[in-house]
Amino acid sequence: MHFRATTHHVAEMFMSMLAPGYTLDGAGLVTISCGARGPSPEYSQVLGCTEVFAERFDFAVYQALDHGPRQEMILALIEHTLSDIAARVGADPAPIRECAGMVRKHGFVLEQEQRKLSRCLPGRRGWIRVYRRLGAGFCEMWLAKSFDPTGAVVHEALMREPAPLDLRQHFFRSQLRDEVFLVEDRFAKTVFSLPLPAVRA
Repeated sequence: MHFRATTHHVAEMFMSMLAPGYTLDGAGLVTISCGARGPSPEYSQVLGCTEVFAERFDFAVYQALDHGPRQEMILALIEHTLSDIAARVGADPAPIRECAGMVRKHGFVLEQEQRKLSRCLPGRRGWIRVYRRLGAGFCEMWLAKSFDPTGAVVHEALMREPAPLDLRQHFFRSQLRDEVFLVEDRFAKTVFSLPLPAVRA
């Protein structure tokens, strides 16, 4: 399995759980690059993007590990690297440690409802709610779940094959049209559809 496919869910969980509004070094994006940096500086910030090189990351050791230790190795790398940046710029490292602890507490698995995509069905027929799920083995998975008026799940649909991709811009908006739940990307192209549950007599 490609390196990115084994790290995606850990990095995305960390970003999802980091305290809203936390400021590290002012950058809008922080990239941790594992491996030799060549002539590049160990730490740099260009056009609002920070890049840090983790030259000592041992790929051989990493590839020999099972899912559990791999996840911990990546989380420890993220926590250590961001804490180093915090020390460099004088930022508070506490939210970084707290976030890493939350990722561990969740067992490196997270399912979050994407509320802007969820819809209440007409006629008090229930809801369709969209969830983003992160975890080892499947990286990132998107699900649409139909709920009846009692709150019970009556149907669950996979919205796209799991992949190490952040699809929040791909699944951008939703609407109900002609008894169909539609999800569109940011260019208004329909990328997922699900017929609404039948009306019960």
